[in-house]
Amino acid sequence: MVAQTTNQKLGELGAISEQGSKSLKVTANSSDLRKFSDAWEFQENEFMRAKERLRSIKANLAVLEGKMALAIMYIKFVVDGVWRIDPLRPITKNHGHENNVFVVK
Repeated sequence: MVAQTTNQKLGELGAISEQGSKSLKVTANSSDLRKFSDAWEFQENEFMRAKERLRSIKANLAVLEGKMALAIMYIKFVVDGVWRIDPLRPITKNHGHENNVFVVK
């Protein structure tokens, strides 16, 4: 789609003469060029967003394939000098002790 838009705009800007001298006839006005520039910038932004999404997907696949290990930690908090768990976090019982589960991706 970008190539199509580029070719259309190049056609609007002019054509190369077939007389051996390659000169460019400029027939577009500044608003056409501004629209082309805005469209190009929009395409570039979309490309960058797609690149970030792909990077995120690759990282998730690496975790799923076992290339990167998840870190599972068991934690507690000290509140007023007393060890406590957070009731809103996942809880595990291990060897008679309760801890919160914290997963680092």
